[in-house]
Amino acid sequence: MLIKILIPALAFIAASFSNLFAAPTVNVRDFGAMGDGLTDDTIAIRAALEASSNIFFPAGTYVLSDGIQLPAGAHIRGEGSPRLGTFPMIEDDKRYLRQGLKDQLPGTTLLFTGKGAQSTILENRSDRFNEVRYALATATKHPFHIEGLAIALDVNVIGSNGRVTKPEDDNRADYDVGLLIDDAGFSTVRDVCVYGFYKKAGLLISTRGIGGNPDYVTFWNCSFMGDVGVALLGDDAPGDRITYGLSGTQFYGCNFFANDHHFRSSEQFGTTAILIDGHTNAKNADINGHYFFGGSVRTYSANAVTLKAASNVVFYGTIFELPKSNWGGIEYGESDNRITGTEDTRDVSFYSCRMHSKGLDELGRSMTNGKLFVVQGHYGDISVQSNGAIARLYANSNKEAIFQLSDKNNSAFTGWNFRFNSDKREQLRLTFDSKEIARFESDGKFIVDSTDTNMQKKDVASSLGATQQVILNDGHISVDSAVVAIDNERGGNALREITGGSENQLLVLKKTPNAATFSITSGRNIYLSESFRMRSATDRLTLIKNDDGWYEISRIGGKN
Repeated sequence: MLIKILIPALAFIAASFSNLFAAPTVNVRDFGAMGDGLTDDTIAIRAALEASSNIFFPAGTYVLSDGIQLPAGAHIRGEGSPRLGTFPMIEDDKRYLRQGLKDQLPGTTLLFTGKGAQSTILENRSDRFNEVRYALATATKHPFHIEGLAIALDVNVIGSNGRVTKPEDDNRADYDVGLLIDDAGFSTVRDVCVYGFYKKAGLLISTRGIGGNPDYVTFWNCSFMGDVGVALLGDDAPGDRITYGLSGTQFYGCNFFANDHHFRSSEQFGTTAILIDGHTNAKNADINGHYFFGGSVRTYSANAVTLKAASNVVFYGTIFELPKSNWGGIEYGESDNRITGTEDTRDVSFYSCRMHSKGLDELGRSMTNGKLFVVQGHYGDISVQSNGAIARLYANSNKEAIFQLSDKNNSAFTGWNFRFNSDKREQLRLTFDSKEIARFESDGKFIVDSTDTNMQKKDVASSLGATQQVILNDGHISVDSAVVAIDNERGGNALREITGGSENQLLVLKKTPNAATFSITSGRNIYLSESFRMRSATDRLTLIKNDDGWYEISRIGGKN
C-alpha cells in the first residue's frame, strides 16, 4: 500500500522539479511581432528567442526577412499549419499566396521573404550541401520540439491578373533550406508544413561527422517541399574512416514533394522527393534505419526516392503518386527509374504501398550487396530482389499459386514460373516466359509439355540424356551424368570401382564405339549378379547407387 502511495507522489515531485527549471513560454506578440503578413517581424521574433527557448506563435502570418537560429532545447509552437502543397493541389491554402491575402493564411505561418543570408557550413560534406542558407535551423546537438506551423517561402502563386504565375514572375524568396536539423536528435516535429521553392532541400537533417548523432527524430503529419523534399545526410569522410551517425528517423503520415511548380514548368520539377545519402566519397560509410509510415510521395521528377549508401530503409503503407502527364502538349514525368539506389544501398523494404509506377527495376539491379523486399506489391506479391535477380511469390485470380524466378520486376510472367492450380491440384506446371515447358504429376511423372518442338526434342531431351565419356583407369571411373560411355584405352582392364553420383541415382554404362572389350565385375563398390562382358556398342548395364555402392538393376547383352 505504501508503494502505491509513494509512486504517484514521486512522479508528481519529479514533474514539478523538471518544470522548475523549464524556460517560461513567451508569446511573440509580447515582443512586438504583428503576424499581419506585412510587417517584418524578424527582430521581434529574435528578441523572443533570446528571452526564452519556449515560444508560442498565435495564429497569423509572420514575415521574416532572414533566417532564424533556434536556441538550445527550443520548443516552438503555433496554432496549426495551413495546407500548402505542390500542384495539382490547387484548392489548398496556396490560394492565399497573392498580394493582399497572405495575412489570411489559416493557422500560423512563418513567411520568409527576400534572400536569406543566415548560413552554416557542414564540414562533413563536400558536395552542394557543404554550405546552406536556411530559413529555420536548430541548435547543434540539442533536442527540440516544433509544432503547428508552416515554414514557408514567400511566393505569389496567384498574380494580379488572378491567374497562376510563371516561374519567372512569381517573385519567390531565395533560401537553400527550409528546416535545417543540425546534428540534433531525439526530437519531435508535429503538424509542420515546409513549403516553397527551396534551392537545395525543404528539410535537411545532417550529421557533423565523427560523434555526430542526430538519431531518432520523429515527424508527425508534416509535409515537405524543395528541390529535394527531404534530405537525410551522413558523412562523406574518406573511405578508410567509417562514420555512422544518422539513424532511426521516423515519419508518420507525412507528405513528400519535389519542386513541382503550379504553372507546370518542367524546369521546376526538382531533383527528388526523398534523398538518403550516407556519403558522397566514402565507400564504407552509410546511414542506417529510416522509416516511413503512411503518407505519400508525389512528384513528376525523374527520381522520387534516391538512396546512396543507405541501409534498412522501410516504407509501410506509403502512397507513391508518380504519374506521367501531358500538359499543353508537353510530356511530364517518367515511367521508369523513379526509385533509385547505389550498389552500396542495402535492405530496402516496401510493405503494402500503393505504387502507380513501381520503378523498382533499377533499384533491385543496383543493390549488389543488399536485398530489396516488397510485400503486397503491384501483383499482390511477396518478392526479394538483389543485383537484378528476383524471387516472387503470389497468387492470382485464376486460382494459381505461383513461385517466380526472374530478372524483370515489372512482369509476373517472365523467367521460370512454378504454378499450382487448386482445380488441378495433382499437377505442378513449369513455364518459361509464359511458354508451357513441363509439368510434375502427383504420381511422380515428369511430363514435357512444351509446344516448342525444338525445345522438346533438343533442349529438354538432350539435357536429360546427356552422355559423359570417361577413360577406364586402373579399374576405376568417376561419373557425373546418368549415361556414361567408357573408353578402355589399355585393353584387358576390368571395372571394379565407381566414384561420384548421388543417392538413388540410376546409371547406364556403355562403351565407346572403338573401345576394346572389357569386363565389369563385383569389386570395390560394384555389386553384380555375375560379371558383365562389355563387347558391343549396344551392350548396356544399369546400376543404382545405394550408400556408397552401385547395385545392378538390369543388363542388355554382356555375356562372356
